[in-house]
Amino acid sequence: MGKGCEKSRLISSMLFGTQVYQHSGSIHIYKSLRDEVNTEYIIDDAYKRGKNIYFPTPDPYENTATSIVIVPGRKFDRDMTRYGRGGGYYDRFLENSFAIKIGVCFDNQLCNTLVRQKWDVPMDMIVTEN
Repeated sequence: MGKGCEKSRLISSMLFGTQVYQHSGSIHIYKSLRDEVNTEYIIDDAYKRGKNIYFPTPDPYENTATSIVIVPGRKFDRDMTRYGRGGGYYDRFLENSFAIKIGVCFDNQLCNTLVRQKWDVPMDMIVTEN
């Protein structure tokens, strides 16, 4: 098991321990890319708990009625700003969602300050392995 896999399990465990996750009936989650937190653990747990699971679609305005959104990012800061891949999908999606926005990232992706653009939607919570 590689370090990224171990850290992804820790991040997932930290998320599972939150009341927000435990009380959510549905989640919107991404299928992870190689350099992101592995979301398979979260997806498996959500299925086991009987949560409704939604994945990104080409229409960013779909699936906005979910309880929580697990959001990928390349970097996050301590003010809950997220730096993504530059396509704007999550910003368009999140601006119309009342869901709790949870960024998941590795500790080394967390920094002190990022420049927040007017279209950037801040996270409500960020979960790392620590």
